[in-house]
Amino acid sequence: MTLAPIRGPYFHDLQAQPEVLRRLVERLERAVNPWPAPAREFGRVVLTGMGSSWYAQYPLHLALHRCGLNSSWVETSELLLGYESLYRPDTLVVAVSQSGESAEIVNLLKRRHEFGRILGVTNAPESTLGRNATSTWLLHAGQEATVSCKTYLATLALLHVLSAALTGGPVTQALEDLRGMIPFVTDYLRNVEAHVGAMAG
Repeated sequence: MTLAPIRGPYFHDLQAQPEVLRRLVERLERAVNPWPAPAREFGRVVLTGMGSSWYAQYPLHLALHRCGLNSSWVETSELLLGYESLYRPDTLVVAVSQSGESAEIVNLLKRRHEFGRILGVTNAPESTLGRNATSTWLLHAGQEATVSCKTYLATLALLHVLSAALTGGPVTQALEDLRGMIPFVTDYLRNVEAHVGAMAG
């Protein structure tokens, strides 16, 4: 039996990923926001979000630990129910939400004044997160047709750059890393039918 991908809205979102990555890199190169101060200026870093927005932060969590920094990777629902010791003025929060309107993120932001700084990552500048974070970093991924696809890739990419800033690494190299990925993503998606066939087999 021959299987082929359904060329619906999700398929087209997948195919748009190289352009999303290219657009994000270009926007980051012209970023108005100053890059965040190194995380060592804070007592701790809290990485939080829900679902895929939370999972996308795991590489950043590892990078912070490799540099000997105090990083907590906590789903926002758990951060709201406990972890009171993290609510301190020397805590840097990295909050990720594609919509910027996740119920947990909205509730966390009601306590934003208890933290030193909240670095928000979202696809929606006018969202609760976009408007209330100390500094906001946009994904520039455009509208999603179905589940997270373009925004997840953009989140991983943006956090790669923010990781360099937070650990004191070269941001310019991180941007070059992303630019170098664009041809690989493009080539992979160009042969998506072959990949689907191989996985089906």
